[in-house]
Amino acid sequence: MKLSYSSISTYKNCPLSYKFAYVDKLERRKSPALSFGSSIHQALHFFYSNPLQKAPNLSDLIQCLDSNWLREGYSSPEEEASYKELAIRVLNKFHEANSEPFVAPLALEHKFQIDLGLEGKLGQKCFLTGVIDRVQKNPDGSIEVIDYKTNKRLPPFAQVDKDLQLSIYYFAAKETWGVEPEKLTLYFVLPDIAMTTSREKNELERVRGEVLLTASSILKEEFDPKENPLCPWCDFQPICPLFKDKFKDKVEEEFDIESIIDEYVSLKEELGSKKVRLDTLRDQIYNYLAVNQLKRAFSEINAITLSEYPDFQYDVDSIRSILEPLGLFGEVVEIKRNLLQALLESGRLSEDQVRSIEESRIDKGSVKRLLSKRLTEKS
Repeated sequence: MKLSYSSISTYKNCPLSYKFAYVDKLERRKSPALSFGSSIHQALHFFYSNPLQKAPNLSDLIQCLDSNWLREGYSSPEEEASYKELAIRVLNKFHEANSEPFVAPLALEHKFQIDLGLEGKLGQKCFLTGVIDRVQKNPDGSIEVIDYKTNKRLPPFAQVDKDLQLSIYYFAAKETWGVEPEKLTLYFVLPDIAMTTSREKNELERVRGEVLLTASSILKEEFDPKENPLCPWCDFQPICPLFKDKFKDKVEEEFDIESIIDEYVSLKEELGSKKVRLDTLRDQIYNYLAVNQLKRAFSEINAITLSEYPDFQYDVDSIRSILEPLGLFGEVVEIKRNLLQALLESGRLSEDQVRSIEESRIDKGSVKRLLSKRLTEKS
């Protein structure tokens, strides 16, 4: 099994999107951002690949951009020309900032594949893969790992400080070269701003633990869809259960689901005396989703999402027998699920104790819930 920062990030954002991209290997459309980013990366690789260990002329750098310019994904010649003009401005700024003094790289576009030693826990080998844009030794002697970003917006520094990709690169440098880089940098080339952070040695175990958690979920085929801020740009919306109804051909049915959804949302906002009608509409929507095997239904201005989660309770005597000898039963004496869940995730219990508590669950089926979202403002 192979995982990268990109695949892990995809899974964390939406497990179903990961399945479509990495398991089913469905084709994704080209986009201006991807073509632009790849073209810039090619030019920056050329900038540092001179065997004479000096910066190339600006004209040669622009020529490299022309030779490696990717044209896929642009909606029009005008859009492509706009991106090309931006790329030239970016490279002009980069050349001016990095030509003097020129710092020769220790590695460029370094591909790594690391065995994480998780075979005993996963039942198969798990490799962490990736490509490091640049590694260099600075004049002060520090080792710096650099990854180029072509984002237009800068993230908060707190996000960079916890960035999983930089943590993985720290891990890769330690495993590949036996060095622990003092600096980890995301270089945002559009504004020409570098955001630099560092990592501690215990970060290696955090990375291994995060990869293990993701890999375990993937091997269990936990691929439920997860709505997230990237949904509007997802290539798989037409086949996603959360958006399937939005893309299907509307046919004449026994009742108008769009009108039902709109009325349901309006009544839900009002509640009160209209609750009886609200319950009826909810049942009709449940029936529509079940008959059509949908997770979501749409009207022109509203969306309804079906959410299901397990309903269960714990056997108090079993919980008492496990936690009381540890002096912990008082913390969850009422067996409040949120308190017990926090204790299970705290790391204060052994794996066997956590497993025993989970086995004491008494399943009660599932609880259904409809989450409404107004897509446009009411006229």
